[in-house]
Amino acid sequence: MGAESPNFVVALGACLGGLQALTRFFKSMSAQSGCAFVVVHCRHNATNEALRSLLKRVTSMPVVVPEQSTRWQANTIYLLHEQGDFDTRRERIIVREAHTDAAASNPVDK
Repeated sequence: MGAESPNFVVALGACLGGLQALTRFFKSMSAQSGCAFVVVHCRHNATNEALRSLLKRVTSMPVVVPEQSTRWQANTIYLLHEQGDFDTRRERIIVREAHTDAAASNPVDK
Protein backbone atom coordinates (compact mmCIF):
# COMPACT_ATOMS: atom_id res chain seq x y z
CA MET A 1 0.00 0.00 0.00
CA GLY A 2 1.39 3.46 -0.93
CA ALA A 3 1.82 6.50 1.27
CA GLU A 4 -1.34 8.31 2.29
CA SER A 5 -2.13 11.57 0.49
CA PRO A 6 -2.67 14.56 2.79
CA ASN A 7 -6.11 16.01 3.51
CA PHE A 8 -4.59 19.51 3.41
CA VAL A 9 -1.23 21.11 2.63
CA VAL A 10 -0.36 23.73 5.25
CA ALA A 11 2.30 26.33 4.43
CA LEU A 12 4.27 28.16 7.11
CA GLY A 13 6.97 30.78 6.66
CA ALA A 14 9.68 31.83 9.09
CA CYS A 15 12.97 33.64 9.28
CA LEU A 16 15.53 33.15 12.01
CA GLY A 17 13.31 34.90 14.57
CA GLY A 18 10.48 32.49 13.79
CA LEU A 19 12.28 29.27 14.70
CA GLN A 20 10.87 29.27 18.23
CA ALA A 21 7.34 29.67 16.86
CA LEU A 22 7.91 26.80 14.42
CA THR A 23 9.17 24.49 17.14
CA ARG A 24 6.23 25.37 19.41
CA PHE A 25 3.80 24.81 16.54
CA PHE A 26 5.14 21.37 15.64
CA LYS A 27 5.58 20.35 19.26
CA SER A 28 1.84 20.91 19.81
CA MET A 29 0.69 19.59 16.39
CA SER A 30 -0.49 16.00 16.22
CA ALA A 31 1.90 13.83 14.22
CA GLN A 32 -1.19 12.12 12.78
CA SER A 33 -3.14 15.19 11.61
CA GLY A 34 -3.42 13.94 8.04
CA CYS A 35 -1.81 17.18 6.76
CA ALA A 36 1.40 17.82 4.86
CA PHE A 37 3.37 20.86 6.05
CA VAL A 38 5.58 23.10 3.90
CA VAL A 39 8.01 25.26 5.86
CA VAL A 40 9.46 28.09 3.76
CA HIS A 41 12.41 29.64 5.55
CA CYS A 42 14.69 32.54 4.70
CA ARG A 43 17.91 30.65 5.31
CA HIS A 44 20.09 29.14 2.57
CA ASN A 45 20.00 25.40 1.77
CA ALA A 46 23.06 24.86 3.98
CA THR A 47 20.82 25.33 7.03
CA ASN A 48 18.18 22.82 5.93
CA GLU A 49 19.96 20.10 7.91
CA ALA A 50 20.08 22.25 11.06
CA LEU A 51 16.38 23.12 10.78
CA ARG A 52 15.56 19.50 10.01
CA SER A 53 17.45 18.39 13.13
CA LEU A 54 15.70 21.02 15.26
CA LEU A 55 12.21 19.99 14.10
CA LYS A 56 12.93 16.27 14.46
CA ARG A 57 13.55 16.91 18.18
CA VAL A 58 9.97 18.16 18.67
CA THR A 59 7.92 15.93 16.34
CA SER A 60 7.84 12.35 15.19
CA MET A 61 6.78 13.44 11.68
CA PRO A 62 9.36 12.91 8.92
CA VAL A 63 11.15 16.16 8.01
CA VAL A 64 12.36 16.14 4.41
CA VAL A 65 13.95 18.42 1.83
CA PRO A 66 12.08 17.64 -1.41
CA GLU A 67 14.03 17.11 -4.62
CA GLN A 68 12.71 17.96 -8.10
CA SER A 69 9.36 16.14 -8.00
CA THR A 70 8.22 14.67 -4.70
CA ARG A 71 4.88 13.04 -3.98
CA TRP A 72 2.93 14.66 -1.13
CA GLN A 73 2.62 12.48 1.95
CA ALA A 74 0.37 13.08 4.92
CA ASN A 75 2.02 13.75 8.29
CA THR A 76 5.24 14.99 6.69
CA ILE A 77 7.14 18.30 6.92
CA TYR A 78 8.78 19.62 3.74
CA LEU A 79 11.56 22.24 4.06
CA LEU A 80 12.04 24.87 1.34
CA HIS A 81 14.10 28.05 1.34
CA GLU A 82 12.62 31.31 0.08
CA GLN A 83 15.07 31.67 -2.80
CA GLY A 84 14.02 28.36 -4.27
CA ASP A 85 11.35 28.03 -6.89
CA PHE A 86 8.63 25.50 -6.34
CA ASP A 87 5.18 24.70 -7.59
CA THR A 88 2.48 22.40 -6.33
CA ARG A 89 0.55 19.90 -8.32
CA ARG A 90 -2.36 17.79 -7.20
CA GLU A 91 -0.16 14.98 -5.89
CA ARG A 92 3.34 16.50 -6.02
CA ILE A 93 5.57 19.35 -5.03
CA ILE A 94 7.83 20.39 -7.92
CA VAL A 95 11.16 22.00 -6.95
CA ARG A 96 13.18 23.92 -9.56
CA GLU A 97 16.52 25.69 -9.48
CA ALA A 98 16.58 28.95 -7.57
CA HIS A 99 16.42 32.26 -9.40
CA THR A 100 19.65 34.24 -9.38
CA ASP A 101 17.90 37.55 -10.06
CA ALA A 102 16.07 38.68 -6.90
CA ALA A 103 13.71 40.86 -8.99
CA ALA A 104 12.63 37.81 -11.01
CA SER A 105 11.64 35.89 -7.90
CA ASN A 106 8.58 37.47 -6.35
CA PRO A 107 6.39 34.85 -4.65
CA VAL A 108 3.43 37.24 -4.50
CA ASP A 109 3.23 37.19 -8.30
CA LYS A 110 2.89 33.41 -8.53
